Amino acid sequence: MRTLVLVLSILAVRASCAAVAEIYTVRPDGTGDYPTIQAAIDTAEGGDIIELTDGTYAGDGNRDISYHGRGITIRSQSGNAENCVIDCEGSEADPHRGFLFNTGETGGARLEGITVTAGWWAARGGAISFEGPVTAVIADCRLISNHARWGGGIDCDDGAAPTIENCTLTQNRASWSGGGLRVQSSAPVITGCTFHANHANHGGAMYFYAEETIPVVSDCFISDNIADHSTGGVHCELFVAPSFHRCTFTGNRSLVQGGALTASIVSTLNVYDCTFWANAGGSDNPTLASGEQCQTVLWNTIIASTDQGPAVSCYPGYSATLYCCDLYGNEGGDWIEEIADQLRVDGNIGEDPLFCDPEMGDFTLQDCSPCAPLSPPNEECDLIGAWAVGCGGTPVAGASWGGIKAKFRR
Repeated sequence: MRTLVLVLSILAVRASCAAVAEIYTVRPDGTGDYPTIQAAIDTAEGGDIIELTDGTYAGDGNRDISYHGRGITIRSQSGNAENCVIDCEGSEADPHRGFLFNTGETGGARLEGITVTAGWWAARGGAISFEGPVTAVIADCRLISNHARWGGGIDCDDGAAPTIENCTLTQNRASWSGGGLRVQSSAPVITGCTFHANHANHGGAMYFYAEETIPVVSDCFISDNIADHSTGGVHCELFVAPSFHRCTFTGNRSLVQGGALTASIVSTLNVYDCTFWANAGGSDNPTLASGEQCQTVLWNTIIASTDQGPAVSCYPGYSATLYCCDLYGNEGGDWIEEIADQLRVDGNIGEDPLFCDPEMGDFTLQDCSPCAPLSPPNEECDLIGAWAVGCGGTPVAGASWGGIKAKFRR
């Protein structure tokens, strides 16, 4: 009897090991293994892969897509998101988005190498919405020209904790908050992404709101985003606690207040190894604003060339804390008001950072930069800013964003 049980157990293990994930192919013209993306999902099981051939996917079954909680991967067959496009064809009269993750999808649910465009949603998430305890992954995707009231590109709400990596969010628009991304009571991990030319009333690139909002943003480019009211880059409000690591903010602006980054109303903001250059707020507003009862701390960060306003502004009676930071050339002042006494303390300096060629988007440092690691006058500080030394004291030729991103890995 024991021998029989052992044999049956071995056979069961071998059968399970022999199970191999299925790969299904879907084509824009409806040929392939299934006529639409949703039809393939409805048959797939955990671990299966749905590959989309290049082309443009549109119509029912190729938009408003749900994974139904399954740990499957949807990816472009070519790996090139530019050539594999989901066109939601959404409008106010006929709203559609790309994907909804709201049935507990885990990290086994992945979306890779796809473009989602022309999503239009009246509420949350013009291209993609994460709702509830979801930990799905989107990687190497492009979200372009989508629209919603909250989260023009992506919305994360009610405990969602997805990973968003190496994605590009551009020209998305929110009529209220979070042109590229809105996060409420959620904790996404956002890494290696580009937020460019997104637009909202509050938080042109990103908007973080409410308790238990703890996003981690690293190695991201946040450029040329616009807010009609507050914070062209990232607006953080009401008990949130985001952190930013090795990010670059440039050219972000608001029409009323705040340039690149704002902490508002009892929020905790931590900024590590970031570079801010040529951001603009309306009417003398700063690149970085720290509001009432906020705890804002910056480490090894450069803030330079703010248009109109100062580098940092704090609510009266409160202050930000800076370590090994360089504030230089900001139109409204560098080390002034609440942070004036921190210059030449804890490694803080006010020197030209000597970027290689910032006008062409190259924020690497000249080898003689005071922000280079352990360089005078900050011998006690390691690298200041998001970029390492990249030239020998002479500006180099312009570089593309893709080329810069490749150099940015440390």
